[in-house]
Amino acid sequence: MRVAKQLFEDGGHELFKKQHYQPKKFPKSPGGTAYQRQVVPPDCILDYWHTLEKTQYPEYLDRRELRKK
Repeated sequence: MRVAKQLFEDGGHELFKKQHYQPKKFPKSPGGTAYQRQVVPPDCILDYWHTLEKTQYPEYLDRRELRKK
């Protein structure tokens, strides 16, 4: 068990030493330039829809009314 632990720690140190000094960060991943840029609107926005807009999604809005109760 001690040998496995030592090998694991040595591997971690080696990985740390050999990592790139400026790692690539993808834009939408944590730490990227576009991470969490899109704001998700709250569900209460649907209450302000016009009735013609609500008729396009009757099943979803019926289930939503049941969940609100």
